[in-house]
Amino acid sequence: MHQLEKWMVFVAAVASVSRVYCVDSVVEFSTHEERAVGLELGSLGDDSILPLGLHPSVRGSLRYSLLPQGFPRSSLFRVDEDSGQIFSKERIDRETLCGYDVKCNLEIMVAVQSAVSQFFKKVKVIVKVNDINDNAPNFPRPAMQLRMLESIAVGTNFLLEEAIDLDIGDFGVKDYQLNSEFGAFSVNVTRGDSGRNLVNLVVRKELDRETTPSQTLVLIARDGGQPSLSGSVTIVVNVDDVNDNAPVFDQTFYNASLPETAEVGTRVASVTATDLDTAPFGIREYRFSPLDRDDVTKYFAVNTSTGDITVVGSLLEKQGETFRLLVECIDKGFPPLVSRAEVDITVEDTTNSAPIINLNTMFGGAVSEMAQSGTVVALLVVVDRDAGLNGIVTCSIVSDAFELQALSANEYKVIVVRGLDREAEPVLEVSVACQDAGTPPLLGTVRFSVKVKDENDNPPYFSERVYQRSIPENNRPGQILLRVTAEDRDIGENARITYSLVDANDLRIDNRGNIIAISSLDYEKATQLKMKVVANDNGVERRSATADVVIEVTDVNDEAPRFEKYLYEFEVMENLPVNTTVNSVIAKDKDSGENGKIQYSISQKDYPFDILPNGVIVTKESLDREQSERYTLVLFAADRGQPSLTGTATVIITVGDQNDHIPRIVYPKSGNSSVVVAFDSKPGSVVLNILSEDGDTGPNRQLEYHLASSSGRSVFELSKDKGELILRRSLALQDVGRHRLTVVVTDQSPVYPLASNSSFDVIIFAPNETESPAKDKEKEHIMVVIILGVITGVVTVAVIITIAIIRRADLQRRKYLQGRVKVDRNVEKLEADKISVGYVISNSVSDGSKSKGVQDDENGSKDLTDDGFGDKPVSLLF
Repeated sequence: MHQLEKWMVFVAAVASVSRVYCVDSVVEFSTHEERAVGLELGSLGDDSILPLGLHPSVRGSLRYSLLPQGFPRSSLFRVDEDSGQIFSKERIDRETLCGYDVKCNLEIMVAVQSAVSQFFKKVKVIVKVNDINDNAPNFPRPAMQLRMLESIAVGTNFLLEEAIDLDIGDFGVKDYQLNSEFGAFSVNVTRGDSGRNLVNLVVRKELDRETTPSQTLVLIARDGGQPSLSGSVTIVVNVDDVNDNAPVFDQTFYNASLPETAEVGTRVASVTATDLDTAPFGIREYRFSPLDRDDVTKYFAVNTSTGDITVVGSLLEKQGETFRLLVECIDKGFPPLVSRAEVDITVEDTTNSAPIINLNTMFGGAVSEMAQSGTVVALLVVVDRDAGLNGIVTCSIVSDAFELQALSANEYKVIVVRGLDREAEPVLEVSVACQDAGTPPLLGTVRFSVKVKDENDNPPYFSERVYQRSIPENNRPGQILLRVTAEDRDIGENARITYSLVDANDLRIDNRGNIIAISSLDYEKATQLKMKVVANDNGVERRSATADVVIEVTDVNDEAPRFEKYLYEFEVMENLPVNTTVNSVIAKDKDSGENGKIQYSISQKDYPFDILPNGVIVTKESLDREQSERYTLVLFAADRGQPSLTGTATVIITVGDQNDHIPRIVYPKSGNSSVVVAFDSKPGSVVLNILSEDGDTGPNRQLEYHLASSSGRSVFELSKDKGELILRRSLALQDVGRHRLTVVVTDQSPVYPLASNSSFDVIIFAPNETESPAKDKEKEHIMVVIILGVITGVVTVAVIITIAIIRRADLQRRKYLQGRVKVDRNVEKLEADKISVGYVISNSVSDGSKSKGVQDDENGSKDLTDDGFGDKPVSLLF
């Protein structure tokens, strides 16, 4: 039974532990600061403080320990392990631990654990530390000083440093009190936005540094404790001076006298003033008042430091006068304060004095040179303060241009009495003397100068009537071409001259008279520029003068010669004599003189042409078109300038053809050619091709072929254009045999055609003819002739083809030349060189025989005498 009860108690304890272990507890204790160390604060073992609901046997097995990690205030306390009592371990000062916080809660963590069971619990213990009034209010400094101007306004606040009380709540600072014997200040405390007190020292009365330069105040701060604690601070208020006191003279009126003979430096009187303000605002200087008469400083001066008044000028002219001076004393304030004292100084008359002349010139001592007689230039006032005869004065003037006129007994005016001329007399010196009637008489003089004021009575004038200059063309824009100069005898604005140009488009003139080119001059546009230059003065009524300007523009070699054309094309016939005129060219140069003179030249010196000084192109030798049918010349036209300029042109000269080549028959050759024709040859077959050539061109090169033999015309015909010998009909037996044919070739020159001929044999064989040995021999000869003819023909064809290829290539090279210029032909020479075709043919056929017939040769050639040619020209046969 006893064991059962123990078991039940154990089960109940375990159940209880499992019920509270999951929940932490918070326990609060309260204590005042500054209590004795080791004082018990409370006990966790007291079930009324920490009710755990444990069985008494389990409750008695509990153990208590601090958990310091994370709880820095644990070092201030200790926990009894068995009883759970909490004691203070160190002195607790709330102000140190919590400062000005309203609440001061110190947290520790205590672990509660059973020694016989699984019970474990963490208990947070909060120790509330209550404040006690253990700190008195304390100011940051024991004493402070304030500076303020004596002129400070009543009600002005000065923020003071507040007192600090480490206690809180009712134990903090509650009240401030100001102790002062003067009662000029009070203290005002307000609550700021941050909750702190704002302590202000308030000015209650006006301050006066001169009576109370400083005040000592005691500010007391008290807290709310019972009894209250207090702290204090001493406040020294220093009152700074302001300039609120003006200097004060020891007298308001001073009186002094002295003779008119008093020397410079003589002390007349002395003034003295004092200032109640401090040195920064004390007396700065003495001076004469700006209200004093203007001549005071001419005769007297005051020492700025001492106030002594001394003589600085002669008083002879002021004898008998009384000067009333205002002397001021100024302090150093800003702005300064000023006091005045009156000083009367009487100048006594003790001796005779010379008259004093007061001069007032009119208009600054100047008079117009146009002024009329009677014009006033100055006023004179004569002062002589002496009495009796010593004060009677007479005046005179030394000048031939002015005189004195009396206005009153002692006042005169100086007037003009003759004409004035500034250019002759710019300044007139005048002397006026005034003498009294004393014994001995005393004399006063005054000398002054009268300036004669200029009037615009003189026009400008140029140094030259005509300005003429030579200027090379192509000047740079802005260049000064020449300078004109005009002068004016007047002065000032009346003599200040401005220039202008008339009829000058490309020029301008500056105020110095420099004529400046706006653009470059061009001789080719204008060789001379004429204009007028006007000089105006600057008087009210302006006067002017004019002069002529002539600028001769000299030529500069700036224009190269130019041909009328860039390309010339001329034609000239061949075979004309040397110096034959081809044509002419013209080049022009806009320059003049040597710069415009042109020299012609040809670039190609080896060409058969020359150019004359007048631009005419002539031949240097007779031309041969067959050698060269076109020449391209480059002409130069150079002027004679330095350096020389050159223009160029191209001249193409085409050499015209003259019929100077007789057609040449290449094949067949006259006298050694034979042609064999078979008897069965068909009509229309070509028996022979006549090959010929002509060195000329055009119509002079076109050839026609003619058969001159009448006997052969019935059998053969010759094509006119191709030179083909054609069988006209079928051959008959009577045609068999040797036929002697003559071919005439003529060119197509429209002026004088040329011709040549060639004779050859045509042999026709009979069909089936039995030939004798002589005939066989003749056949052999014929075969040899045929073979030689074939070989000759082949060679001839090859030569002709070669010539044709060369000619064609040469013609293609010159083909681009177009057009021809007709040149007059030398008709007389053509008539002299003309040869009739009949004469040529007669010579060719007769071969030296008589003109009236040719006998048959040894080969049986037929006589041509009966053919009808004879000495007649071939042209008659066609």
